[in-house]
Amino acid sequence: MRYLVYNLIISICSINVGYAYIPLPEGGSVYKTIYYCPQPPISQFCFLIVDSLESDTLINSVRYTKVYRKTQDALCSTNILNPYAYFGAIRQDTLNRKVFFNSPSTGDQLLYDFSISMGDTIYSWFSICAPRVVTAVDQVTIQGQQRIRYKLEDIDQVCGGIFYLIEGVGATSGLTDPMASLGSILLCMSDSGNVVYRDSGYVTCNSPVDTCLAVNIPELTEEVYIVYPNIYPSTIKVELKTNLKFKASIYNVSGNLIQMKNVISECYFMDLLPGVYVVSLQSEYNVFNQKIIIK
Repeated sequence: MRYLVYNLIISICSINVGYAYIPLPEGGSVYKTIYYCPQPPISQFCFLIVDSLESDTLINSVRYTKVYRKTQDALCSTNILNPYAYFGAIRQDTLNRKVFFNSPSTGDQLLYDFSISMGDTIYSWFSICAPRVVTAVDQVTIQGQQRIRYKLEDIDQVCGGIFYLIEGVGATSGLTDPMASLGSILLCMSDSGNVVYRDSGYVTCNSPVDTCLAVNIPELTEEVYIVYPNIYPSTIKVELKTNLKFKASIYNVSGNLIQMKNVISECYFMDLLPGVYVVSLQSEYNVFNQKIIIK
């Protein structure tokens, strides 16, 4: 027991040796967060929020960074639900390792606290999913820098789920939803056009069910074929002529995942009902989305 306690002390102390706090980037950073629908089925993606941190401003003689937000349809990014508009402003207290969000309706609220420790209970202005408890603290390497990561869990099971706070990034549930109260995933965060963080479950910073984004629907090359109709009814065949490994997913028009398979050479999606589907092929390097109609 004594050996384990000493190891724990050494592990925790080692995080602080030579440690320098990494604040969030300010002007020029963009956060893309995808949200599940507030109503069932909860597996369906509804909208994508894009938060852009832009010019500085003064509020009560204190410097803030303005946040502009737009909301897009997750199924079609050209369908803008809410255009870019001022959403609020962020203030960083780097000395105390805290980040505040100033909303026009609520004023200053604590957004992130990077001075927390294992076992701490934290609250947020999104009180529906508070409190959260820090159940693990470790380090991750992002852009060659060691950053402290905090694992947060919902001990009261109000909203459930696990998410993380990462120094220099924020919450893996989105810029302004640190309690993950709305069923959200931070797809990626970029700074001055360079991707700093991307969720490991996705290969691009775009909605995985977007059928309207031009750069996300290239003409399928000779290396990738989606064949329909086939000799079998209600079937979509995916055929690859490449050494790349793909993950193939098929979604219905509502964005619900119907089937998912790993593809090396070919695979079949069978027993599909008549309707509109989106076949998404994701590799380590690219993503192909194509709309298919089964009659």
